[in-house]
Amino acid sequence: MKYFEILQWVDRLMIDSLPTRFFYAKAIWQELIPILLTEKHWLPVTMQAYGRIPEFLSKEHNSQIFDWESKVFEDYFNKKPGKVLVGACGAGREMKLLADKGYSIAGFDPCLEYIAGAKEILPQKQILALEVKDYESFLTDGESIEKHSPYDLGILGWGSIVHIAENKQRLAIMRKFRELVPFGYMLISWISQPQMQEQRKKIHKLFSPLASVLRKSKNHYDTHLGMIHIFNEAEIKNLVRESGFEIVKLENTLTRNYALLK
Repeated sequence: MKYFEILQWVDRLMIDSLPTRFFYAKAIWQELIPILLTEKHWLPVTMQAYGRIPEFLSKEHNSQIFDWESKVFEDYFNKKPGKVLVGACGAGREMKLLADKGYSIAGFDPCLEYIAGAKEILPQKQILALEVKDYESFLTDGESIEKHSPYDLGILGWGSIVHIAENKQRLAIMRKFRELVPFGYMLISWISQPQMQEQRKKIHKLFSPLASVLRKSKNHYDTHLGMIHIFNEAEIKNLVRESGFEIVKLENTLTRNYALLK
């Protein structure tokens, strides 16, 4: 068994099998796994975490949007519909809203179940491409998506930029979207502060010095979201500038972390 497969197995044991009364053991594991896991193996652990939330596949979940999304869509995407490209599209939450507005849809996600779910809720006549791809394969084998460019709108599916471990890859992905969405808007969102219970915060504080020494202090593990990178506003602004976009609107608060780009 490979090293990262052992970590996946331990993760299932600690999070899924261990009773809740072992809270501190679970919390210690959640602090250890970002230190033990290499960046290239974030995806399998993250997909395992997403698999713990079956409602992500529900039609009810995928028919709802956040209030800030509603405001952005109403203010900026209410003109003549065009083509939208959604990376890490999940089971179609954002795409469903835009399809209802008349947009033609292209999207990709590494989870086969999510893509199958998206195909069920989206009008077939408005689907340009729906592919089972992670961000790496999007960069190296995205011909089926590229052939429909240019797109009028790009979205990195809710918070998915936080799952990209390395800044080099984040920049490559943003530049690829810049190529495919040369004149339209781009919407990204992120996490600037992990959600933790008070008991977990105490454990987190104990492990923070070690994570800092190992230069992994911005890596965080969430039992539902998997491995995430915690962004500050300066990182987002640098990423936007270096990828060739400009910020039209940005909110970076405890409850809203998104930027509309052009």
